[in-house]
Amino acid sequence: MTLNPLTVGLAAVSDRHLGGTFQYSMAILGALRELAPGIRAVVLEEGASGDIMSAWQSDDWHVVPFNPPTVPARLRRGVARVLGGRSSRRYATVTARSRAQWLRRHKIDLLLFPQPRVASFETGLPYITAVHDLQHRLQPEFPEVSANGEWEFRERLFRNAIRYAEVVLVDSEVGCEDVLTFYGDLISADRVRVLPFVLPPYFAPASLHDGDARLRSRGLPDRYLLMPAQFWPHKNHRRVAEAVAALHEQGLQVTVVMTGSASGRIRAQTLAGVQEFVGRAGIGGLVRILGYVDDTLMAALYASATGVLLPTFFGPTNIPVIEGWAMGVPVLTSDIRGIREQCGDAALLVDPRSAEAIADGIRRLWTDDDLRARLVVAGRARLEQHDPDDFRAELGRIIDDVGGRLASGESRARSA
Repeated sequence: MTLNPLTVGLAAVSDRHLGGTFQYSMAILGALRELAPGIRAVVLEEGASGDIMSAWQSDDWHVVPFNPPTVPARLRRGVARVLGGRSSRRYATVTARSRAQWLRRHKIDLLLFPQPRVASFETGLPYITAVHDLQHRLQPEFPEVSANGEWEFRERLFRNAIRYAEVVLVDSEVGCEDVLTFYGDLISADRVRVLPFVLPPYFAPASLHDGDARLRSRGLPDRYLLMPAQFWPHKNHRRVAEAVAALHEQGLQVTVVMTGSASGRIRAQTLAGVQEFVGRAGIGGLVRILGYVDDTLMAALYASATGVLLPTFFGPTNIPVIEGWAMGVPVLTSDIRGIREQCGDAALLVDPRSAEAIADGIRRLWTDDDLRARLVVAGRARLEQHDPDDFRAELGRIIDDVGGRLASGESRARSA
């Protein structure tokens, strides 16, 4: 396979607090690096941290900030007073146009977005975008995908990002089905390509040595279950805490270590609710909340765990599942569409709506040595079905296919 001589700009997410999107960006970066003969530039998002990306800089691999010139703040305030409600649309147009001009000055032929971005369809350049889930359509009852105008924003974002994309990347056949179910009038099936999640380059057994020493300094118990999830309501921290409390009352002491960001109003409220319940139930010693943990420590946290908990309501697939498999740790997750297909028999599946079902699953994971051993073997087998080499090869084919279409004068991009 030979890549077309394209200059691909990757709008990489370098904010570690963004969890799975950051991990997906790093996985794509690792793949593109090995496809580097056909790649010239990496483009960072606004506000990206250059220190994270500096390791990718080389003579033939350029790292540049995704920050085109913007209207000065003083002028922006002045025009806002004159234009009133029309100002935001006017500025959006100015920003899109300046960004498109900036990208063309860097001679970027094709943009690659690890998540949908307004910038994708407003620049007028050809692009590939990943769509990880459509939960605002599937489960709008969760505030993180619907409250305070979020549903309307997401709907506009996804409709336009999908409509004008050369290719939409999804993580599974279920993800493909969702895109075509909700937006099949905007994109044909041949432009939706499955690219399953793989481990990001930084998550590897090689990082265990330093992590082990740092882990000991945290004072964690010898046995614990790890719940690596940001404090969004859909991640289900509260029911996990309820399950731990129920087991405690039954005489089984299970420690759960929770990691993940709680920034922003919704996540902060979720964390506060969990903390309030933990205090009221008297299980503060059993539910250990570490908050955000640097990714260099995560491999050690996984490897030392008795099991991984992820009874989430969202899919279709989830990265912590494959991280658990990679570190030889059994996984408990949700018996729901998408995750069910991702895991098969390689995870203990429970009803995420039931604290009782979660408690029963935790009991089994904690006490059944044979079950844990079976899950570890099945997880490793599942992981081998799609490894980083497969990920890189498929990404290369997708870019090559798009490059061929662009060379033939075919593009879905709209004018900026």
